[in-house]
Amino acid sequence: MTNFTLLRSLTHERLRDYVRERVYQRRLDPPLSPRRHEATTAYLFDAFRATDDGQFQCRVKEICVELIDEIAADGTLDLRKGPDAEALADLVTLAARIDAREAAPRLRQVLESARAPEADGRVLSTELEEWITAALAALQPKGLYSDLWSSLWQQSEPSRWSLGFTGMANSDPIQALDWLPQMARRAEASGGIDLSLLVWGLLNTHEARDLLLRRWTSFDADTRQALEPVLRELGVDLSAASLAETAGYGAMWAHGFNETGRQCRWLAMLVPGLEVVAETL
Repeated sequence: MTNFTLLRSLTHERLRDYVRERVYQRRLDPPLSPRRHEATTAYLFDAFRATDDGQFQCRVKEICVELIDEIAADGTLDLRKGPDAEALADLVTLAARIDAREAAPRLRQVLESARAPEADGRVLSTELEEWITAALAALQPKGLYSDLWSSLWQQSEPSRWSLGFTGMANSDPIQALDWLPQMARRAEASGGIDLSLLVWGLLNTHEARDLLLRRWTSFDADTRQALEPVLRELGVDLSAASLAETAGYGAMWAHGFNETGRQCRWLAMLVPGLEVVAETL
C-alpha cells in the first residue's frame, strides 16, 4: 500500500481493515518514519489531504468514526495504556485533523464515562483523556457542550483551564471572551499557558473579534497590558481610530487565521506529544 491511488481504490470494508491494521501496528505499509514521532494515521491523513476525491474523503471520515466507536463501545478494553489506548489516540488525532465531526458524540460519551464516580481512573489515562478533550474542542457542535468547558474552567490544573477556554471559544466565543481577563491573569501566574494561541483561537470568530474591541477600554489596565502585545502580534489594530471604527461599524480584521491550522495548533499546544499534528501545516 505504497501509493495514494491504490489506497483510494479500496472499498469501504477493505479500507477499514487497512486502517484498523495500521492503528494497531499489525501491518505498517508504508512503515512509519524513523526520523520523527509519527502517528500511525499520518499516512492516511496525507492521502486525505492530497486528493479532491470527495467520496474517498467521506469514506475516511466514516471509517475513522466507526473505529472510534468500535474501540470505545467495547467495555472490556483497557484504555489506560497499551495497543487499544494507542489506537484510539491516533484515531482521535485523525478525526480532529480531517474534521470528522460525527465523532464528537462518541468522544463526549467516552469522557463522561471516564469522569463517572464509579470509573475511579480505570477508563482512561490522564494523557488520553486530555487528548480526547482537545479533539472534542475542535469537533464539537457549537453551543452543545458548554457545560463541559465550564467544568474544566473551574478545575485547579492549568492544563484544564486551557482546554476549557479553548472548548468554550469554539462553543460560545462570547462566554470565552468574558473569561479572557481571568485567563490573562492565570497565564501570568502559572507561566505554563501560551496566551497567544488561546487568543488566536478565540479571535477566529468575527463576533468575538468585534466584541473584544468594543470592550477593550472596559478591561482593567493589567488585562490590557497582558493582551496588547498578543493582539498586536496577531495583527489586531488597537489604535484609537480602529477602536472608534469598530464601535461604529463593527469593522475589525485580524490576520492569519486558518480553521484547520487553528484546530491542529490547539491540539499540539494542549496535549504534550502532539507536535506532529501541526508539523505539516
